[in-house]
Formats: sequence, C-alpha cells, structure tokens
Amino acid sequence: MATEFVAGDYDLRGLVKLIVTSDAYQRAHAPVDIEEPRRLQMEEYLFATPVRRMIAESLYDSIVTAGHLFEVKHSPGRNERTIYETVRVPKAGAEDSKGNVGGDAATDVAMTGTNAMMSQGMSGGGGYGLEAAIELDFAALLKEQEGDDEAVALDNMKAMSKEEIEAQRLMAMRNARRSSMEYEETKVARVIDDNPSFSSSLRMQSPAPDGHFLRIFGQPNRTELGDLRDDTASMRQALMMLNGRITNEASRVGDLEPMYRLLTGASVDFDSAVKLAYLEILTRRPSVTELAEAKEMLAEAESPLIGMADLRWVLLNCHEFRFLP
Repeated sequence: MATEFVAGDYDLRGLVKLIVTSDAYQRAHAPVDIEEPRRLQMEEYLFATPVRRMIAESLYDSIVTAGHLFEVKHSPGRNERTIYETVRVPKAGAEDSKGNVGGDAATDVAMTGTNAMMSQGMSGGGGYGLEAAIELDFAALLKEQEGDDEAVALDNMKAMSKEEIEAQRLMAMRNARRSSMEYEETKVARVIDDNPSFSSSLRMQSPAPDGHFLRIFGQPNRTELGDLRDDTASMRQALMMLNGRITNEASRVGDLEPMYRLLTGASVDFDSAVKLAYLEILTRRPSVTELAEAKEMLAEAESPLIGMADLRWVLLNCHEFRFLP
C-alpha cells in the first residue's frame, strides 16, 4: 500500500479509493450469533470487522450530512414559530432611586436590554437545543497578526486575584441594593424564523459543553490524563436520538432540498423519494419489502412531507445507520 501511495504521486484520494475497493475492506462483519472463539478467529484471520457504533463525532456529522443540515433547507418565512420568554421588567409606576419609572412591560423589555434579565424559558423546553455548540472561526484564528497591537495587548493582560474579584462582587451588590425599583416577571411572545443549520464537529470547540450531543455519546472532557472515550450505551443517548433536535431537524423535509420536489407538485414520485432517502441515510437502495412499507407510510400520513419525515426518523434511529458494517 505504501508503494502504491508513492507510485500515485502521494494522491490521498487515490489511496482511499484503493482501500475502500479492496476485498479486505468490503468483507462483512463477523456474525454475532456464533461462538466467541470462532468469531474472534474470523476477525483476526479473515479481516472480518466487529460490529461497533460510530463514535460521537462521526455519528453527529453523519446525521447532519444525511439531513442536509450543513446549510439552511427552508426558505425564509416558511418555518416560523412562536417562542415564549420569561423576562423580569420594572413594575408599572415603580420608581427607583434615580427617578426612572417602569411602564409597559413590552416597552421595558425593549428599552432595558440586558437589564431585563431574560431567562432561558422557551416554548419547546429548555433542553431542546442541546446540540448547539460554539463554532470556532478558524479564519480569524489563523489570520496573521497585523503590527504589534495584539501582542502588546496580550502582554498587558493579567489575571485578577481573588481579592479583586471579591471586591468587584461586593461593589455590584451595593449598587444593586441602592436601587429601589420593583420588578415583576412576565411572558413575552416572539416570532422567529426557525431555520437552523449545524456545523461539523471538527469546527466546534473541543471538548463540547456538558450535555451536548457529543458528550452524551462519549466524547471525553479531557480534563485529566487517561480520560478515555466512553463507548457504552445509555438511556440519554437513546432519548437524544429519539427526541433530540438534530434528529428532528434532519428528518424534516425542507423546500430547498431535492427530496421536496419528489413529494410535492405535479411530478410526485414516491418510489424515487424513498430510494433517495435510503441512499442518503443508509447508502443503499431499499428492498422490495422496504419500498412497499415506506410507500404505505407516505400514503397513510397526513401529507407526503410528514410521512417522509417519519420514514427518515425511523432510518436515522435504526441500528444499520448507527453501527458500522
């Protein structure tokens, strides 16, 4: 293989093609219903791969790819929904030590900005967006420094001592006590165009925040040496796949993806739509039985788009998708 790599002028794409088209790579996995010594022998001498689930990063990126989530897939305005936020605003008629008077709740929310102290409450539940993570701007990180301004600023930075932090905290508490403004909590409705897109796990901060999809599926927190990846299954993983936002968004059919044209309009083609779903998610064509069952699911649904979303959800949650062959 090394000789072929050199002979191919170090073409990485050609090397990958050589590997995936080899007989060894295309062998099926070792059967799980045979005796363990025989299975281990097959894995060692016949290059039969053991069945294993994709690691967290691979599973995450596979869902994003299969669901067309690297880019937005809904046109503007086609996916609006109302969210409700609980905010803390000054009471109507209440006056603080500076003479500021509270008024209409909606006006106070708009005027006070960060002082409104918005909570994280949302109509869909606070834990529905656990797949979101900070995306790193690699272009900015790799940009060369212009002049010495950044270097000087970095040299002038210093860590605050515990005493300085405590002094700032006490000052903030005293300033808060000086205000006699009375506040109340209220719910504010806001219409948003919910048209999400997800980034590759390679562009995210690593490790991901606690509770993120990647951490739930075993990504280590890397706080200690020897902190190994946890590949064991858990109920949280099952719930994330069944009810998580990334699976839900990947299942839905957007009007900007090819699948939409096969399910709407005058040229409806259920056969091609089902075959495309299998190719995108399981990278194979459906069997005759699978095709018939999928078409029945589309026909019995409230609409073909909803039926296809159900089919995609089933395929994303099946073992064939999550486990490597």
